[in-house]
Amino acid sequence: MCDATYHIRLCTCGEGQIDEDRCWRLIRTDPDGEMLMGLIEPPMHTITSIYLGYKLLDDLNGCEVFDFDYEPKLGDVIEITLEGNEFAYEYTGTKFTKAPIDYHFSHTLSVVRGSVSV
Repeated sequence: MCDATYHIRLCTCGEGQIDEDRCWRLIRTDPDGEMLMGLIEPPMHTITSIYLGYKLLDDLNGCEVFDFDYEPKLGDVIEITLEGNEFAYEYTGTKFTKAPIDYHFSHTLSVVRGSVSV
């Protein structure tokens, strides 16, 4: 497993042993997929989850958090599950931002996934 310092580490090592309560996934929109629609139920946020969400976003944009060479592409989405919270960030061409609440209504292709080290 990768070791984190003061920043998160998104690891692919141990891919067969991913803990679903502490994981991440990189996805891209499938250009050949169909659009899905449904009801949105926004998540409940706590002060801790809000802080953690901003910390993850800051690390994604300011540090090398991946354990592999990664060049983000426009529209890439990183989903992170950590400490009972789920976060999603979308690459907008210059940086990651919070993903729009409806990002998951598009068909996506899973690129890579792994474990989160904090």
